[in-house]
Amino acid sequence: MEELLVRVEEGICTISLNRPAARNALTAAMRLELISLVTSIDADETVAVVVITGTDPAFCAGIDLQEIAAGEATDAIPALRAPDAGVEQCRDNLGTAVGRMRTPVVAAVNGACYTGGLELALACDVIVASDRATFADTHARFGLAPYWGMSARLPARVGPGRARLMALTGRPVPAAEAERMGLVDLVVPHDDLAATVAGIAADIASAVPSAIAAAQRLYDASADLPLSGRLHLEMEVAEGFRFDRDEFARRVAARTRR
Repeated sequence: MEELLVRVEEGICTISLNRPAARNALTAAMRLELISLVTSIDADETVAVVVITGTDPAFCAGIDLQEIAAGEATDAIPALRAPDAGVEQCRDNLGTAVGRMRTPVVAAVNGACYTGGLELALACDVIVASDRATFADTHARFGLAPYWGMSARLPARVGPGRARLMALTGRPVPAAEAERMGLVDLVVPHDDLAATVAGIAADIASAVPSAIAAAQRLYDASADLPLSGRLHLEMEVAEGFRFDRDEFARRVAARTRR
């Protein structure tokens, strides 16, 4: 599919949204292909990390508005579903598919990241942004309700007050402000974005896969737990973790030689 560019190198899978003339707005075909793609990637043990980005000048403007107007976005607009459609049809959307991945996912936000595009970024584990990036939740401006996780994941990152402000006003948040809010993890100059994300992805890919999996489980499962629950979960995961002494020794020796 020309609208999705996929490259796999050294355990890193880079997915680029490629509709630059439409600010990488997601068509129904793109959404279905992305869901299938991330599901298959998550089952591929040769892929250690996924990077999702857009072709300049935007990251993703969200769902293609013309398709919504035509009633072709049932994965994002439940009211568009046929009355006899099953609930699972509605729940199997892109935000859910990316959010349930155990493979770490890094969003490389190179420009405008709006509405469904912001929900896509929020479903990723790490968000790195260009200094040209802007972020907005414009659901209310178009008479829409979020459905890909915005109301859960955005306040988890920025707090309920700021999330509500973004939802009610639809105002764009520039990259520097987004970093201060905690919406993104790192902001870098636009020309450095690709190299910075490549370095982060390489670091993730070079770690021990079982330890990455344990970290993913801990951070995913402990988000809603009190401190005592998080501490208990950490002990539970550590006690069940299969420590590879040979791999540990190999890595210590390699570090010592440097």
